[in-house]
Amino acid sequence: MTSISKRKYEEDISVRDFNVALEEQFLFTNQNSSKPVCLICDAFVAVPKKFNLERHFTQMHGPFNSKYPAGSKLRTDFISKKKRSLAGQQSFVYKRSDEMESMVRASYEISLLLAKKKKPYSDGEEIIKPCLSILAKHAGDPKINKMRAISRNTVMRRIDDMATFVNKQIISGVVFCKYFSLALDDSGDITDKAQLSIFVRYVNNNFDVTEELLDLRQLCTTREKDIFNEMKSVAEIKNLDWIKLDSICTDGAPAMTGKIKGAVALFENYLGRKFFKFHYIIHQESLCAKDLDFSLVINPVVHCINKIRARALNRRKFRSLFPDETEETGELLLHCDVRWLSKGSALDRFWNLRENVLKFLEDNNECSHLKNEDWL
Repeated sequence: MTSISKRKYEEDISVRDFNVALEEQFLFTNQNSSKPVCLICDAFVAVPKKFNLERHFTQMHGPFNSKYPAGSKLRTDFISKKKRSLAGQQSFVYKRSDEMESMVRASYEISLLLAKKKKPYSDGEEIIKPCLSILAKHAGDPKINKMRAISRNTVMRRIDDMATFVNKQIISGVVFCKYFSLALDDSGDITDKAQLSIFVRYVNNNFDVTEELLDLRQLCTTREKDIFNEMKSVAEIKNLDWIKLDSICTDGAPAMTGKIKGAVALFENYLGRKFFKFHYIIHQESLCAKDLDFSLVINPVVHCINKIRARALNRRKFRSLFPDETEETGELLLHCDVRWLSKGSALDRFWNLRENVLKFLEDNNECSHLKNEDWL
């Protein structure tokens, strides 16, 4: 027995076009719509066949022909009026849809800005929303005041959506890359919890190199096996292909660099092959500054800075005597040994204001080093 092939319903719809000649006969139109719509009751018909249009018109609007005879000017005017009304309604709906899309887009951009500036999620409704109301009031644009989707929970969802999207992009880039390498950094946060930062750098077939944070994992302990297990877990979640792994860079900690039981060594045993291994030192400038003795330079500079900056009266006098210089370069910075970054900044600011410091402290004979060309 030969099987009869059934025609697919979707294909049957797609090949049919609306017959404009049926517009006046059955009062249907497909103006700005994929489906014919009735001009009398605004009902849609899924399949634009003549039988379907005629059945709807006969069953739902039978007395219409007697009130508006076919071919009459009264019927033509009725159709034109209904089409204009329908076009206005559709235009309003499309405009409303565009406005809502713009509001959602603005909500995402505001949420992204709050995340970049590391501001609380509640700033959206507590600061930005009142600012928009003030702007709408004075600018005379009520559309600005329609921004509602910036509450704390909404901002949190927006940021989660963007983070998920970025994470999917990174995973897709790593999965389809040519080769990739990893960088591991084990450090503690402000609550003394061990955090393992895993960075990835990958290159595609077009030799485009991308470097991103792949994951941040909390460690129970910083032992070699714990680091190794977290790396394996991340690889399984992100669907990493270890054949494409080219190298691993670590922070030089013994738990990372051990030749036998180090995390990298355990990883080599797990993969059954060797790869390039590098060990970087974070803040090399800090270690260099701690090892070298800069007391000959630092001590006189710190003494001069404290003489001006640490005393309120001298600080006010210095600002009043040299307003232009302090406005351009900023005030002197207090040096702190705890924060190694402050040393370079303090020296740089002092060097820019060295002549002003010399004039200010010249009467006290406390800045003789600033007159020594060899010391400078």
